[in-house]
Amino acid sequence: MLGFDLAQTFFLDRDAVQKSSTAAVTKVDLYFYAKPVENKTKSGLPKPGVSVYLCNVKDDGSPDLSLVFHQYAGRVEYDNINTSTIGATATTFTLRQPVIINTDRSYCVLIKFDGGDPDFKLWYNKSGDKKLGTTTTTQTSSWYRDWE
Repeated sequence: MLGFDLAQTFFLDRDAVQKSSTAAVTKVDLYFYAKPVENKTKSGLPKPGVSVYLCNVKDDGSPDLSLVFHQYAGRVEYDNINTSTIGATATTFTLRQPVIINTDRSYCVLIKFDGGDPDFKLWYNKSGDKKLGTTTTTQTSSWYRDWE
């Protein structure tokens, strides 16, 4: 996946931003279930961090890696990554500068773990799963995993 470990697609509904044709994305919240144990990581890095990027989405719903907004990336270092076994605590990634995106379109958050460390675990849901702490089932999946 050209150096990215996970991706999450999202649709920006015009009605969610007061019918505006554009919106500025300044931050991304991720919810970590777990992170690698300091100085005992599979990547060999003592304290790996995480970076996020935004990109467009192709018509088939996959990330368009030819249009990654690298210059706007957000990063959080290891010590500032929050974990929660109940999905209640966000880790906020502040982008270097706002990314102006069009509404009524899909976009993707690309996630890069330093060293590709597999011990980073994020909360996610898939269509048909129950929303955390409720009896309501979800209609769509949060994570897009089939990138090839």
